[in-house]
Order: sequence, then C-alpha cells, then structure tokens
Amino acid sequence: GEVFAWGCAEHGRLGLGSGLARTAPVLEACRLRELPRPAEVVSAGGQHSAVILEGHECFFAGNNQFGQLGKSPQSTKQSSSFQAIAGSYRAVALGGDHSLLLGCDGHVYSCGRSHRGQLGAGKVTDGFSSELRRVAIPRGQEVLAMASGHDHSIVLTRGRQPKEQSQVSPPVQQLMTSDVPSAARTARE
Repeated sequence: GEVFAWGCAEHGRLGLGSGLARTAPVLEACRLRELPRPAEVVSAGGQHSAVILEGHECFFAGNNQFGQLGKSPQSTKQSSSFQAIAGSYRAVALGGDHSLLLGCDGHVYSCGRSHRGQLGAGKVTDGFSSELRRVAIPRGQEVLAMASGHDHSIVLTRGRQPKEQSQVSPPVQQLMTSDVPSAARTARE
C-alpha cells in the first residue's frame, strides 16, 4: 500500500525527502512519494523509520548516529529520504537507536547501538554496529513476530519439540513443570 507519515521530522525520520527537511512537526499525514513500489511493512523507531516494499526490499530514513540505518555513520549521518539496504526482508522492528530485520531466509539481523545488549550479539558494548549481524536464535525456532523497545528487543518463535518430549502427554508434561517455581521456570525457558 501507500505510506503516510506525520509528527516530528527532525533528522529526516519521516523520510519526506530533502526538500521537506524541517524542525517543525508535520501536523497532517503526508504521502511518501519517493518509494518505487507499494509497501507491505512499516516501522518507526526513536529517530528513524523503515519500510519494506513488495519484493522484500527494505528502506530506511532518519538518524544514523549509531548505524541503525544499516549504513556507516561516517558515510551517512542521517537520511531524509528512504534509502535501500541490501538483502530481502519480511519484517522490521525499530528501537530507540537500533534495528531488527527478519530476513526472507528466516534469520533475524540487527544493527545500531549496542550499549544495553539490544542487538543480541552476546555482549554489551559502548559501541555500535552499522553492519547487519545475525542474531543467534536457537535452532529449530521459526520467528513469527519481532518487536523493539527503546533499548531492548523481543521475538516470538514457534519451535519443534524433540520426539521424546512430544510423546509425553500434556497432563504429564504439566506435572513435570508445575513443581518448578515460576521464576526458575522462566529463567530455564
């Protein structure tokens, strides 16, 4: 479909184009005319926006201080027009200064600021990554949905149970986990 944006336009986050870069808020819905095809998915982050078009191409606009647009901040500090990144994607979730993308290959990729572990890289750093990096989701898990908060990320998956567990009847499976305190069960799961 068509994409409309409004609100704070600082840092180009609305993707309205360089002729419409402004500091005053956009008070009415403005159509994004620069996109080459209809859109399927949209997402808004702290100071950046993303659109996935028909054909699974992803475009970003806005602040790129931490590489959250999937490009080096040295070459692109911000973009007031939507710019494509390489790859094929079917979902996107944007946080404060980071981005998550679900590739058509089924893998989750992240880029941007990593000071709170929000990239899922297995470590916390004061830096960032402008390069899309694959997030380690356990094998056998299909990602169904993703979301990002300001400094955190979350995915919903569906997995296949191992054969030995799938043969246990649901009441027995419930008994196996019901005697474990809920906090311990959450930590284990």
